[in-house]
Amino acid sequence: MSKKPNKTRQRILQTSLALFNLLSEPSVTTNAIADEVDISPGNLHYHFPRKAHLIKALFDEFSSKMHETLDLAPQGGFDLEGFWWFQHLLFEIVGNYRFIVRDVNSLMERYPEIEKGINKLMQREREVAAELLLSLREQGILDASDQQISTLVESIVITLTYWLTFRSQNTKTLDLESEDIAEGVYQLISLVAPWMREPERSQTMKHAELYR
Repeated sequence: MSKKPNKTRQRILQTSLALFNLLSEPSVTTNAIADEVDISPGNLHYHFPRKAHLIKALFDEFSSKMHETLDLAPQGGFDLEGFWWFQHLLFEIVGNYRFIVRDVNSLMERYPEIEKGINKLMQREREVAAELLLSLREQGILDASDQQISTLVESIVITLTYWLTFRSQNTKTLDLESEDIAEGVYQLISLVAPWMREPERSQTMKHAELYR
Protein backbone atom coordinates (compact mmCIF):
# COMPACT_ATOMS: atom_id res chain seq x y z
CA MET A 1 0.00 0.00 0.00
CA SER A 2 1.50 3.33 -1.05
CA LYS A 3 1.97 6.11 1.44
CA LYS A 4 -0.10 9.25 1.22
CA PRO A 5 1.75 12.26 -0.24
CA ASN A 6 1.67 14.16 3.05
CA LYS A 7 3.31 11.22 4.83
CA THR A 8 5.96 10.99 2.15
CA ARG A 9 6.56 14.73 2.47
CA GLN A 10 7.04 14.37 6.21
CA ARG A 11 9.46 11.48 5.75
CA ILE A 12 11.47 13.60 3.32
CA LEU A 13 11.61 16.45 5.84
CA GLN A 14 12.58 14.21 8.74
CA THR A 15 15.28 12.45 6.73
CA SER A 16 16.63 15.71 5.33
CA LEU A 17 16.82 17.21 8.80
CA ALA A 18 18.72 14.21 10.13
CA LEU A 19 21.18 14.25 7.23
CA PHE A 20 21.69 18.02 7.29
CA ASN A 21 22.33 17.89 11.04
CA LEU A 22 24.78 15.02 10.76
CA LEU A 23 26.62 15.86 7.53
CA SER A 24 25.91 19.59 6.98
CA GLU A 25 23.42 20.93 4.44
CA PRO A 26 25.87 21.66 1.58
CA SER A 27 27.17 18.08 1.75
CA VAL A 28 23.77 16.46 1.20
CA THR A 29 22.21 16.19 -2.26
CA THR A 30 18.54 15.64 -3.02
CA ASN A 31 19.51 12.32 -4.63
CA ALA A 32 21.09 11.21 -1.36
CA ILE A 33 17.93 12.20 0.50
CA ALA A 34 15.72 10.30 -1.97
CA ASP A 35 17.93 7.24 -1.61
CA GLU A 36 17.73 7.40 2.19
CA VAL A 37 13.92 7.77 2.10
CA ASP A 38 13.82 4.95 -0.49
CA ILE A 39 11.91 6.92 -3.10
CA SER A 40 12.82 8.09 -6.59
CA PRO A 41 14.40 11.54 -7.10
CA GLY A 42 11.33 12.40 -9.17
CA ASN A 43 9.05 11.61 -6.22
CA LEU A 44 11.13 13.85 -3.98
CA HIS A 45 11.03 16.70 -6.51
CA TYR A 46 7.27 16.31 -6.75
CA HIS A 47 7.08 17.45 -3.13
CA PHE A 48 10.09 19.78 -3.22
CA PRO A 49 10.98 20.93 -6.77
CA ARG A 50 14.32 22.34 -5.62
CA LYS A 51 16.55 21.89 -2.60
CA ALA A 52 15.75 25.50 -1.66
CA HIS A 53 12.09 24.53 -1.10
CA LEU A 54 13.18 21.75 1.24
CA ILE A 55 15.45 24.03 3.24
CA LYS A 56 12.74 26.70 3.43
CA ALA A 57 10.23 24.13 4.75
CA LEU A 58 12.64 23.03 7.49
CA PHE A 59 13.42 26.63 8.37
CA ASP A 60 9.69 27.38 8.62
CA GLU A 61 9.32 24.47 11.06
CA PHE A 62 12.24 25.74 13.13
CA SER A 63 11.03 29.33 13.10
CA SER A 64 7.47 28.34 14.00
CA LYS A 65 8.59 26.24 16.98
CA MET A 66 10.91 28.99 18.21
CA HIS A 67 8.23 31.68 17.97
CA GLU A 68 5.65 29.42 19.65
CA THR A 69 8.05 28.81 22.53
CA LEU A 70 9.02 32.48 22.79
CA ASP A 71 5.32 33.31 23.00
CA LEU A 72 5.08 31.11 26.11
CA ALA A 73 7.00 33.74 28.07
CA PRO A 74 4.46 35.51 30.31
CA GLN A 75 4.33 39.31 30.32
CA GLY A 76 5.13 39.32 34.03
CA GLY A 77 8.15 37.07 33.50
CA PHE A 78 9.16 33.80 35.10
CA ASP A 79 10.57 33.13 38.49
CA LEU A 80 14.24 32.14 38.46
CA GLU A 81 13.60 28.42 37.97
CA GLY A 82 11.16 29.13 35.15
CA PHE A 83 13.69 31.42 33.47
CA TRP A 84 16.26 28.62 33.13
CA TRP A 85 13.63 26.07 32.13
CA PHE A 86 12.62 28.46 29.34
CA GLN A 87 16.21 28.82 28.09
CA HIS A 88 16.55 25.03 28.04
CA LEU A 89 13.40 24.71 25.90
CA LEU A 90 14.82 27.16 23.36
CA PHE A 91 18.17 25.38 23.26
CA GLU A 92 16.47 22.04 22.64
CA ILE A 93 14.73 23.43 19.55
CA VAL A 94 18.00 24.94 18.32
CA GLY A 95 19.66 21.56 18.85
CA ASN A 96 16.96 19.72 16.89
CA TYR A 97 17.47 22.08 13.91
CA ARG A 98 21.14 22.69 14.50
CA PHE A 99 22.13 22.70 10.82
CA ILE A 100 20.33 26.06 10.54
CA VAL A 101 22.26 27.83 13.28
CA ARG A 102 25.47 26.00 12.45
CA ASP A 103 25.33 27.16 8.80
CA VAL A 104 23.32 30.32 9.45
CA ASN A 105 25.63 32.78 7.68
CA SER A 106 25.90 30.59 4.58
CA LEU A 107 22.14 30.00 4.50
CA MET A 108 21.38 33.71 4.82
CA GLU A 109 23.74 34.51 1.95
CA ARG A 110 22.11 31.95 -0.35
CA TYR A 111 18.47 32.29 0.70
CA PRO A 112 17.19 35.88 1.29
CA GLU A 113 13.93 34.60 2.81
CA ILE A 114 15.88 32.80 5.51
CA GLU A 115 17.85 35.97 6.25
CA LYS A 116 14.58 37.83 6.83
CA GLY A 117 13.29 35.01 9.01
CA ILE A 118 16.47 34.85 11.09
CA ASN A 119 16.48 38.61 11.63
CA LYS A 120 12.83 38.53 12.70
CA LEU A 121 13.49 35.62 15.05
CA MET A 122 16.54 37.27 16.62
CA GLN A 123 14.57 40.46 17.18
CA ARG A 124 11.84 38.48 18.94
CA GLU A 125 14.51 36.75 21.06
CA ARG A 126 15.85 40.17 22.05
CA GLU A 127 12.40 41.38 23.05
CA VAL A 128 11.64 38.31 25.16
CA ALA A 129 15.09 38.25 26.79
CA ALA A 130 14.74 41.92 27.72
CA GLU A 131 11.27 41.35 29.18
CA LEU A 132 12.48 38.41 31.27
CA LEU A 133 15.59 40.18 32.55
CA LEU A 134 13.59 43.28 33.46
CA SER A 135 11.15 41.02 35.30
CA LEU A 136 14.01 39.49 37.29
CA ARG A 137 15.15 43.01 38.17
CA GLU A 138 11.64 43.97 39.28
CA GLN A 139 11.56 40.86 41.47
CA GLY A 140 14.74 42.09 43.17
CA ILE A 141 16.80 39.22 41.77
CA LEU A 142 18.84 41.09 39.19
CA ASP A 143 20.99 44.13 39.97
CA ALA A 144 21.69 45.60 36.54
CA SER A 145 21.18 48.93 34.80
CA ASP A 146 19.22 49.32 31.58
CA GLN A 147 22.50 49.44 29.64
CA GLN A 148 23.80 46.32 31.34
CA ILE A 149 20.55 44.50 30.59
CA SER A 150 20.81 45.60 26.95
CA THR A 151 24.32 44.11 26.79
CA LEU A 152 23.11 40.90 28.45
CA VAL A 153 20.29 40.62 25.93
CA GLU A 154 22.73 40.73 23.02
CA SER A 155 24.99 38.17 24.71
CA ILE A 156 22.04 35.83 25.26
CA VAL A 157 20.94 36.06 21.62
CA ILE A 158 24.50 35.53 20.38
CA THR A 159 24.92 32.47 22.61
CA LEU A 160 21.58 31.00 21.59
CA THR A 161 22.35 31.53 17.90
CA TYR A 162 26.03 30.67 17.67
CA TRP A 163 26.82 28.35 20.58
CA LEU A 164 26.38 25.12 18.62
CA THR A 165 28.49 26.53 15.77
CA PHE A 166 31.29 27.20 18.24
CA ARG A 167 30.77 23.82 19.86
CA SER A 168 30.99 21.90 16.57
CA GLN A 169 34.15 23.75 15.57
CA ASN A 170 35.69 23.14 18.98
CA THR A 171 34.86 19.42 19.07
CA LYS A 172 35.48 18.86 15.32
CA THR A 173 32.21 16.94 14.99
CA LEU A 174 28.77 17.74 13.59
CA ASP A 175 27.06 15.25 15.88
CA LEU A 176 25.27 16.50 18.97
CA GLU A 177 25.29 15.15 22.49
CA SER A 178 22.97 16.13 25.32
CA GLU A 179 26.03 17.68 26.95
CA ASP A 180 26.24 20.24 24.14
CA ILE A 181 22.77 21.55 24.96
CA ALA A 182 23.50 21.47 28.69
CA GLU A 183 26.74 23.38 28.19
CA GLY A 184 24.87 26.02 26.19
CA VAL A 185 22.41 26.55 29.03
CA TYR A 186 25.37 26.71 31.43
CA GLN A 187 26.90 29.48 29.31
CA LEU A 188 23.66 31.46 29.52
CA ILE A 189 23.46 31.00 33.28
CA SER A 190 27.07 32.14 33.60
CA LEU A 191 26.27 35.31 31.66
CA VAL A 192 23.40 36.35 33.91
CA ALA A 193 24.44 35.03 37.34
CA PRO A 194 27.11 37.69 38.08
CA TRP A 195 24.40 40.36 37.94
CA MET A 196 22.21 38.64 40.52
CA ARG A 197 21.86 39.52 44.14
CA GLU A 198 22.44 37.03 46.93
CA PRO A 199 21.19 34.48 47.78
CA GLU A 200 19.92 34.00 44.20
CA ARG A 201 23.42 34.23 42.73
CA SER A 202 24.76 31.34 44.82
CA GLN A 203 21.58 29.32 44.24
CA THR A 204 21.86 29.90 40.50
CA MET A 205 25.50 28.85 40.27
CA LYS A 206 24.68 25.73 42.29
CA HIS A 207 21.88 25.03 39.81
CA ALA A 208 24.27 25.71 36.94
CA GLU A 209 26.51 22.84 38.02
CA LEU A 210 23.71 20.45 37.10
CA TYR A 211 24.40 21.36 33.47
CA ARG A 212 28.09 20.49 33.60
